[in-house]
Amino acid sequence: MSACEAAPTPWIFAVGCDMPLLDPRAVRELWTRVANHAERAPEAVVPVSRRGRREPLHAFYRRSGVISHRNSVSGEGSFNAFLAEFDHVDYAELNELPQLIRLSTTNINTVAELEHVTERQRE
Repeated sequence: MSACEAAPTPWIFAVGCDMPLLDPRAVRELWTRVANHAERAPEAVVPVSRRGRREPLHAFYRRSGVISHRNSVSGEGSFNAFLAEFDHVDYAELNELPQLIRLSTTNINTVAELEHVTERQRE
């Protein structure tokens, strides 16, 4: 929330530090979703996988929307309630980039996961 208060722009892009495969094309595709709602842009664009998993740390958030909703965030599980208020984008709706989005949102938290992803990239 502090980042939103300090941001000089009306929108921020949140990304996890454990997503080393972040791809600018995936980020641009999400931004297109924001830009396509010129008359009433959503407060956030959060991708959702085919399994229903949200990717809140690979998403655009309207700065003012996050600040206005921050008081509703309290208690355990509150981040999911907070996210439920925002528009979500299914990977399948992201033109021809669902695989790119999946790669861009890949979390790598262990050496084993890094080795696995590195091996897959070589194939």
